[in-house]
Amino acid sequence: MSESLATVFASRKTCRDFFKNEATLEQLSTVLHATLGIQRKETLENIPEAFSTRRCSPTGGGMSSTNVFVYVNAVVGLAPGFYEYDPTDHSIILINSNFVRLGNLTNGQHFSDSAAFALFFTSRLNRLWWKYSHSRAYRMALIEIGHHSQTALLAISAVGLESWLTGALDDSLVEEKLSLTGSSEQVFFCVAAGHGSGSPLSESLLNRLKGHES
Repeated sequence: MSESLATVFASRKTCRDFFKNEATLEQLSTVLHATLGIQRKETLENIPEAFSTRRCSPTGGGMSSTNVFVYVNAVVGLAPGFYEYDPTDHSIILINSNFVRLGNLTNGQHFSDSAAFALFFTSRLNRLWWKYSHSRAYRMALIEIGHHSQTALLAISAVGLESWLTGALDDSLVEEKLSLTGSSEQVFFCVAAGHGSGSPLSESLLNRLKGHES
């Protein structure tokens, strides 16, 4: 393992104490490209073009079922709101400017409200249902999102930001904001990033542990 990679692994930790500081567009871009962006295309005999793209993380059956939506709170040059990431040309598209606090989307975990941005991982389950039985498809969806989210966490550490992750989501509210209601695409996971102290405990939780009201 190279020293730089070892440093990234060592620096990755869960943070619940974020500052109200902006992240840069370059930091967000780097994280997105590492998480789901197309790294290269390979031309191999007898391999269809649809299966020629390579990412940093593997995908179940080559189906590329995972999708990423970006929640922007404080990123230089970007308006707050919800964006969809397009890995084919490494771009984001604003889909909803109706801003809400991240804590509202994560079942009241309001220590995350100061995070600069968050990635919501969804699975386009119809792609997996085509190949796997339904129970196996859900298993593959979770495994694939686990691969991509871990890559995101390491990328966030590499660009000098703190990270936090959760599966405790208000699914209905998130999918409403992402315009996924009634579709075969479902949200599964969230990874947030921003500047912070690196502490796994938020100030409000520390106050409670000390017996003080927050």
